[in-house]
Amino acid sequence: MTLPRIRRPRRTGRGQGEGPWAAWGKSARVLPCLLVLLAVLAAPATTLAQSYTSTAGSQALDDQALAIANQLQCPVCENVTVAYSNSTLASEMRQVIREKLAQGETRDQIIQYFVDRYGEAILTQPPKHGLNLLVWLLPAGGLLGGLAVLGSVLWSQRKPGTVVAQLGNPLSDDDERLLARALEGAD
Repeated sequence: MTLPRIRRPRRTGRGQGEGPWAAWGKSARVLPCLLVLLAVLAAPATTLAQSYTSTAGSQALDDQALAIANQLQCPVCENVTVAYSNSTLASEMRQVIREKLAQGETRDQIIQYFVDRYGEAILTQPPKHGLNLLVWLLPAGGLLGGLAVLGSVLWSQRKPGTVVAQLGNPLSDDDERLLARALEGAD
């Protein structure tokens, strides 16, 4: 014996699949989550934008501070300037640079301040005096020396008579006579 099939009654009113979000389907549940995520991600950007708004005078001061910070190595990090280092010491050094610029000190005075505390190793470019002068002169001297050796090798290869002496007399007597006649006829 088979049981009769029972039909469920249709829902009237607002049930699943009806209402203003019905056209969106499953994305109707995802949309509010995406809006919340967008708000969370945008909040820090607006905060940072507000903290870095500055006047033309402070922008010029920041540009000068960045230029000076690019000339100093971070004492903590290897091969990273103070301008691009994330270390705490580098951020403190950037702050000191800004303060000294605001007090009216020059670029050279600020750099000398850091050289006095950390030594000449803090400079990205070594000074061009004393033993450091070798750092600037040795590459140029090496390049000139290499060019001199290359030139002398090429010059020795080019000397006349060296090729003929190695090969001997490449022309036979008959060939030399034919060549002499051809050269006389060309005149």
